[in-house]
Amino acid sequence: QSTWGRTPEGHLRKPTVAMETDKQSLPEVKSCGFVVVRREPLALLLLKHPTRYDFPKGHMETGEDEMQTALRELHEETGLTEQDVDIVPNYRISSEYVVRYRRKPHNGNYVRKTVVLFMAVVKRDDVSLTLGEHSEFAWIDIGAEAHDELLAKSAIKEQVLSIAEYVRSNIRSPQC
Repeated sequence: QSTWGRTPEGHLRKPTVAMETDKQSLPEVKSCGFVVVRREPLALLLLKHPTRYDFPKGHMETGEDEMQTALRELHEETGLTEQDVDIVPNYRISSEYVVRYRRKPHNGNYVRKTVVLFMAVVKRDDVSLTLGEHSEFAWIDIGAEAHDELLAKSAIKEQVLSIAEYVRSNIRSPQC
């Protein structure tokens, strides 16, 4: 029996047995981006959407690979370039879910969405951001619980907590 749930982007969905068993036949939509880390104080960057916070990410364009998409979106959404960050080698996480997709060409039909995230550490802790597609951002201090209110209604809260644990264990020294 299927139950209501939330997608990683916070959308409410009710998966059906048919969708779960036949999701491989659904059209695929892929988004790629970065978990951006600041060392001092140790924090993760989140961008504000109208009703939620999320990592800098966006949809793949024809001819791009995952890393090209992630780097393009990082620049479009934050102004950061590959020269501003150290990309953490071998860090790649992905999630897949079924969601009703309102953008063209899917127009409200269900799709199989895959989100791929890489990790990048800003080279300068005092880096300035140039927001292109979002009005606000937040550095989530992962050494404290102060972010609980910000993430209280966020569908990515568990993902942030898991990533924060990885960062606390692996991204302390000046080398990635």
